[in-house]
Amino acid sequence: MTLFKGWGATGAATATVAAQVGAALYYTITSARLQRGVEASSKPLRDVALVWRGLPSKHIVKTFMNVAVALFSRSIGLMLAYSMLTKTAALDGTLALAAHQVTLQVWWLLSFIPEPMSLAAQTLITRDMKDRKHRVPKLIKTLYGMSATLGVAAAALTFGILKNPIVTSALVADVSVQKLMAALVPFAALSQAYCPIATISDGVSIGLGSFSQLPTIMLGSFFTTVVGLSLVASQSLGVVGVWACMNVFLSSRIAGHMILSKKLRRYLKKAFQKKTSSREKSALSVVA
Repeated sequence: MTLFKGWGATGAATATVAAQVGAALYYTITSARLQRGVEASSKPLRDVALVWRGLPSKHIVKTFMNVAVALFSRSIGLMLAYSMLTKTAALDGTLALAAHQVTLQVWWLLSFIPEPMSLAAQTLITRDMKDRKHRVPKLIKTLYGMSATLGVAAAALTFGILKNPIVTSALVADVSVQKLMAALVPFAALSQAYCPIATISDGVSIGLGSFSQLPTIMLGSFFTTVVGLSLVASQSLGVVGVWACMNVFLSSRIAGHMILSKKLRRYLKKAFQKKTSSREKSALSVVA
């Protein structure tokens, strides 16, 4: 309706608020119905109803706040970095900003695909860390393998979408913007290739209980990106330089995990180390 009525940015903002309010109302009503259904039923509980159980203990509050601060810093760090990228792109004028924004929207859409895997890592690894630690390395190997495969697929899809003239003309009518977007495709596809690795590293770290370094990682990645963007602005590297900094932001997040998280490194080593077979062990013992 906003598009057809021509309400512009005000209409888009109003629609966003309406969608958020609607989602909150739906969640509240559904939770209330679930709670009544649970209270009236004698069947085993499968869904978790919202039930008041008194004030939480200090231990629960501390645990919740530790995780909340880590997740909050991650979300804020991501939004600040993307905002700085957009701000720097705007310095080159409206054409550069338009090319950046359209490319970012396509990139952003595909970058959310690994998020469910990150959430699964947080849930499954936390569960297995309690009494089935032997399963964790195999699970981590599977998650990273899936993320790497997903990254390659997302990079190919990003390249295919942004290089297709039919799709780009549907996204933006200005030919000059389309030509400028074509120069950004290699950087957008490359950054999409390892975006899932950065995302799954966050989830695995939280699942392992090694998330105290997340704020430091995000802060370091953000300031590294800001330094890169300052160089882009001073050297007039344009929107292409901005997307080079997108790669800097993602790669520095991965590097931060590898440097600061000892627990993650230990479990990655367990996950990807080559196991010696019984036949190889016998041969080694004979040689010894």
